[in-house]
Amino acid sequence: KLLAARSDIQLVFLAPADKLEYYKKEFTGKNIIFDALPDVRSDRFERFFKFWESSSVHTVTSRMLLEDNFFHGDSGESPLYRALFFSAGVICWQLGRIPLCRSLIRFSYGLFSSPEVDSLLKKWKPDLVFAPSMVYPEDHALLRSAKKTGIKTLGMMLSWDNLWSKAILRVPPDRLLVHVDLIKIL
Repeated sequence: KLLAARSDIQLVFLAPADKLEYYKKEFTGKNIIFDALPDVRSDRFERFFKFWESSSVHTVTSRMLLEDNFFHGDSGESPLYRALFFSAGVICWQLGRIPLCRSLIRFSYGLFSSPEVDSLLKKWKPDLVFAPSMVYPEDHALLRSAKKTGIKTLGMMLSWDNLWSKAILRVPPDRLLVHVDLIKIL
């Protein structure tokens, strides 16, 4: 809200189309523009990396989620599909404790791009891209495009446990805002 009060700054909110109305109500100002992000969640590429990333978080919780999906997954999926999915997940889970594996996820993700997100950044030409959660595919796609074009990036985690138990920073931002000192240690 402090930035919205400044006339020398233009704020551009890029958000999923279904969240734009919420942001328009929360943030008002003559210097604020809203634009819809492309739907990257349904992209097979993004779903693959989300699976690889979340399966590679070597915690009891992520292992339990893999097992739950195997035993109680979508009834429309064949048992063979669920077994292959579970096996791939367990391999990722075992390899996830190796730092090189996390580096490989980051490197591999960085090899690709999202033309729709790239065009939004070309359209608005931001000086800085801020990713407010660092766990959603939209944040990853924005950060990846921004870093490839030399735009500075700033990220923030939703909660202290996101870095520990839910995600690997697929695209580490230039700066990371933290809520508590515990995150600095992680």
